[in-house]
Amino acid sequence: MDELLETTAGTVRGGMVDGVRTFLGVPYGASTGGAARFKAPRPVEAWDGVRDALEYGASSWQRGPVDDDQVQAMREMLAMWGGGPEPSMSEDCLVLNVWAPAEVTEPLPVFVYLHGGGHSIGSGSWDAYDGARLAQRGDVVVVTVNHRLGLLAYCYLADVLGPDFATSGINGILDIAEALRWIRANIARVGGDPERVLVCGQSGGGAKVAALLAVPSSYGLYRTACIMSAPNPKLLPAADAARTTEELLDHLGIRPADVEQLLTLPPERLVEAQQSIGNPLSAFAPVLDGTWAVTQPVEAVASGGAADIPLLIGTTRDEHATFSPAMFVPADADDAWVAEQVRPFVGDDAARVVADYRARRPDATARQLQLAIATDAFVRVGSIRFAEARVAANGAPVWMYRFDWETPADGYAGTAPHGSDTTFFFDNLDRAGVSARGPQELATLMSSSLVGFAANGSANWPPYDCNRRPTMLFDVESHVADDPDADARQIMEARA
Repeated sequence: MDELLETTAGTVRGGMVDGVRTFLGVPYGASTGGAARFKAPRPVEAWDGVRDALEYGASSWQRGPVDDDQVQAMREMLAMWGGGPEPSMSEDCLVLNVWAPAEVTEPLPVFVYLHGGGHSIGSGSWDAYDGARLAQRGDVVVVTVNHRLGLLAYCYLADVLGPDFATSGINGILDIAEALRWIRANIARVGGDPERVLVCGQSGGGAKVAALLAVPSSYGLYRTACIMSAPNPKLLPAADAARTTEELLDHLGIRPADVEQLLTLPPERLVEAQQSIGNPLSAFAPVLDGTWAVTQPVEAVASGGAADIPLLIGTTRDEHATFSPAMFVPADADDAWVAEQVRPFVGDDAARVVADYRARRPDATARQLQLAIATDAFVRVGSIRFAEARVAANGAPVWMYRFDWETPADGYAGTAPHGSDTTFFFDNLDRAGVSARGPQELATLMSSSLVGFAANGSANWPPYDCNRRPTMLFDVESHVADDPDADARQIMEARA
């Protein structure tokens, strides 16, 4: 059955699917191609007639890891946690998807989700992010967002191309703000409450939420924020971003005097070049430009930024298992092997850190130590520091959680890996790989907690403080624990 939605730019035709009003690929911004490449987002241009919103729209241009083994591992991992291929790619990618209950008697909270994939891959079209199951319950409107990624979103050109490109280092985040403005103007038309918008993201999506907190112009577009499994969300200093741009030009054989060539190269060529510039997932990321992003996210929160926005922050127990499956651990792995594996995260004192963890966990296997140290250094301790910064600033409350459910999935069995919680929060267990599906009761609890946070601006467990440090542990038997794994936190804090 067709469903029509009158937006501020024109009418779109969606569908009624299993009792859910569904609108896919709805444009919220104008195309970022052609003369608009590397420039600030613009509102979508109005159209006449009715525009179909029956299929997912284009994703931003992107590529995965270069190495064939990496590509295969990435595909398997994404499929395990509900990821998938992109339906299409284009510079005309500023689109969003909306799922709303068929019958709405009073304005509902709005759950806006920013996809993972670092800052260079992914979209709001992945199976894990389908909002139908949440909307079927009748108490929330769900929105997922596509925006520019990688080089097309964050290539810092302000120094070399002038004021027309002043936003080039942070356009991906400004795209998200443009989507939030569209939501504020239009979401009431499907029963959503523009005053109760939760902006939430996992992994790279969590880093995007953190970046929004460092962009004061985004304040007022959302009421609450949730940062899931964000690996140390930091913005790139402008000087570092400028050096990355120089490296890109050198790789492409473009002289600094001819930098305008970047404006006309095929997008496929640009994302191909991106693969050769540092880490393909993070070389191009939001830039601390001093204008839109005025400070690092944690510093923004510590100094009272976004002070009236309640925060929900959490991780999985074994984040790094996703990036280091059991099949990659040698049978004779010992503490020396662990030290080499965690050196990228803890630096030259890796051996000492391993010894400290070993002293507190004498029965742990080498793999367990590796996962604990990498997870704590890569994600968990940074998340705790983010929460503590809010507490110290006496702003709105912050709540902490940890996802502890152990997946039986091959290569990850006995761990709670990065990304394994997403289908639980979306109540989409059937979208995960068969062996990654867990108890429905846990998915119901987790998704209800998230929707409740959007609705009420609070979670149903005690807010975080720096004395008890209460943390919800989501598991077969979920419960609140005070300062879980305090020994690991103390080891990492001693390194700061």
